[in-house]
Amino acid sequence: MRYNINQERSRADFVAYAPMHKFCGWAVNTIVGQVEVDLEQAKIENFAAKASTMSFATGDASRNKAMQEYFNFLQYPETSFYITDSIPLANCGDIWKGELTGILELAGVRRQLPVDCIIRKRDQLLVFDLSLNWSFKAFAMKAPRLLFMTVRDIVDIHAVLYCQKEE
Repeated sequence: MRYNINQERSRADFVAYAPMHKFCGWAVNTIVGQVEVDLEQAKIENFAAKASTMSFATGDASRNKAMQEYFNFLQYPETSFYITDSIPLANCGDIWKGELTGILELAGVRRQLPVDCIIRKRDQLLVFDLSLNWSFKAFAMKAPRLLFMTVRDIVDIHAVLYCQKEE
């Protein structure tokens, strides 16, 4: 079955850590894409999602501007993730679990990385609960300094994507 990501309901959140502080942000109303999944055969055939980087927010206008400049979001207005091969899933009763190995492109850099995935059925929707750890070093970037604090290398990213059957 082919599903489309519901842009209005889906979101991604990120948390970056610095000594004695954490920086939180999110992307809402911007994630689009398609998923091809066969829950009876317990596999994902295709997964492709993208988001507008200029919509990433932290709740602080100056921090948003610094993030946009640091990652050069004007030059790279989208980030994307797609899988390169079908992904087997473990059927765990009412949920399916798997690890999506795919390509994340951010700020013009592409890297393969694993994404933990849990799928749940809700009415006519499939809900994808995705988690990953993103690394500045893996993307050949130095961690930024904010308010005299250096952000740690790993950023936690969590997304919830609501997907509806394609008509």
